[in-house]
Amino acid sequence: LVRATPGLGKTHVALETLVEHVGAAHERGERCRVLFAAPTRELAQEAHHRSAEWHLPFACERSLIRGRDEDNCKYPRHVAAIGSRGWSPGHAFCAGCPYQTGCDYYTQMRRGTGASMIFCTHEQAIHLLDDGDLRVDVVVWDEDPTRALAHVWDLTLSDVGVVQGAAHPDTVRLAGRVLTRAVELCWSRLEPAEKRSITGHRLQVLLDEAAVAVAVEAGTVVDLDVLLREASVDGDLLAPSVGILAGAGLREINRYPSRGVIALMGELVRDRNKWISVGRSEFIGTSRLAASGLGDGRWFAQERNRPTSFRPDFILDAYGDAGIYEAVLGYPVDELRVDASLDRSTFWNVPVNTSRRSVMDPESPCWKALDQVVASLRRQGPVLVCTYKKAEAEVLRRYNDGDENQGLQPVSVYYYRRGRGIDSYGDHGSVVLFGVPEPPEHAILARAALIYQDDPDPLDSRRMAHNPRLFRDPRVQRVVDSMRESEAAQAAHRVRPVRHRRTTVSIGMVDFPSLPAPRRWTRDSHDDNATLALEQFVLAWWTERGWWASAVMDPALGVYQGERPKERHVTALWRKLFRGEKRGGLSPHPAFSAFGRWGDSDAAREWLRQTAKAQGIDDWESL
Repeated sequence: LVRATPGLGKTHVALETLVEHVGAAHERGERCRVLFAAPTRELAQEAHHRSAEWHLPFACERSLIRGRDEDNCKYPRHVAAIGSRGWSPGHAFCAGCPYQTGCDYYTQMRRGTGASMIFCTHEQAIHLLDDGDLRVDVVVWDEDPTRALAHVWDLTLSDVGVVQGAAHPDTVRLAGRVLTRAVELCWSRLEPAEKRSITGHRLQVLLDEAAVAVAVEAGTVVDLDVLLREASVDGDLLAPSVGILAGAGLREINRYPSRGVIALMGELVRDRNKWISVGRSEFIGTSRLAASGLGDGRWFAQERNRPTSFRPDFILDAYGDAGIYEAVLGYPVDELRVDASLDRSTFWNVPVNTSRRSVMDPESPCWKALDQVVASLRRQGPVLVCTYKKAEAEVLRRYNDGDENQGLQPVSVYYYRRGRGIDSYGDHGSVVLFGVPEPPEHAILARAALIYQDDPDPLDSRRMAHNPRLFRDPRVQRVVDSMRESEAAQAAHRVRPVRHRRTTVSIGMVDFPSLPAPRRWTRDSHDDNATLALEQFVLAWWTERGWWASAVMDPALGVYQGERPKERHVTALWRKLFRGEKRGGLSPHPAFSAFGRWGDSDAAREWLRQTAKAQGIDDWESL
């Protein structure tokens, strides 16, 4: 696991090193093949494009493995529907497709898998390697591969009803009836406007009750533990045969049984075993039932998709946790960590309630705090606001629309859980974390149950008495940190504070350990930000030219457009930047100062030019 502060260029270094590795092997007369996988097709394509910065030997090729789409497949919507049902499109559809001969998708697969450097998504990497369609020497996962390692099934009652057809195995049909009956029992106990989410101990008790009801209706004995176990095994018989769905319409495909129902039964078996091992007491499960009194009911199951035939050599994840990767993958993970200093940037906190409910109310105090922060920060340049997805439209409307925003710096929005690897905000001078990116408790506990499903000790869902923000179980807290802290850190790093001086303001009731300790935002914070902007300007000028004179600040020159901070802040800045030099000069050379000519633009300009000429400054006439 390679962890490096965002902005240091871990992907850049990895690509450069991989190209050198492949080239060196070629020079030795050896064949080396590298697989580089990214979370999305867009990021895989970007990595493929970036790798062209370094030249491979003529005989070594790069390839980008693309999924089926409108450009390379005659039936992209059909194969997508089959994939969403959990089945292999190549097996169920493509094998019987009349266009398979000469198919662009399979053509690029044949060519692409033979290249020296292969780029694809995490899901494709696992599929190609585990199925034996690809053999490589080095496997690199760029960014978090969690989406490929954990599949969440969202199943409707219709999905559960489909497996109860007469053509399916008796065990699957009977288990499907138990699942449907459990939903009906839940409905009978809810008021019309009431909603309920059931998991763990309560879900298992409900399933036992549903099994008894089904046994009475069917006139047979139902051992639920045995039934679910056998149904999850017999569920393999539901897999579509070779090419059977070729020529089928979308409606017919969407009516085909979903493999997710069988996965749900398998996860329920796992949950029941855990339940029995803890003496049928409280525990955290990977399956959940959500229902409402209005007749809605959905089953949710988390399925771990652990690779079976390979181990990645490198995982490039700035926010990764080696302990979590070890639990998910099932083997030890070494960690290399490279942390960069963020001392040049400043971090602030506004301690105000930013719960989802508060953020959804545009009149709440948290919006007033955001108004003040944005008004101050946008004087320095474009502002990035990171918040909940549901607040995106209000932020854009509030700070970009209307006459009152004309001529002001724009405000962009990056919503939490949007995805990683987005590098589009490097020109923004500041970022605001508006709200705490903490998922709902049921999502935290479900993720923890999935990650630590092999641990014999049950997870503890209780929180600390002295600090209800923390869980008692370090495993659960580790999951919270990985979900909340990493999300906050990547949001803050979208503006690249490791490369440039940036301002980060978190508006919320929690500080993030993954970021530097923030200072308290006060009414005078805008003066501090004006000082920061001036300091950035002065240091940039000095770095580029090797000199500084306060005459540059004359408003008549129009060089500095920022707001001037209060005098006391300016004085403190002078001492900070040029300690020991002539007071008020803001110059590394006491003689090189226009302090005595301040307010007279012409005199200051003439003094500046003559002094620069005498000291051999290049381009003195342009000053």
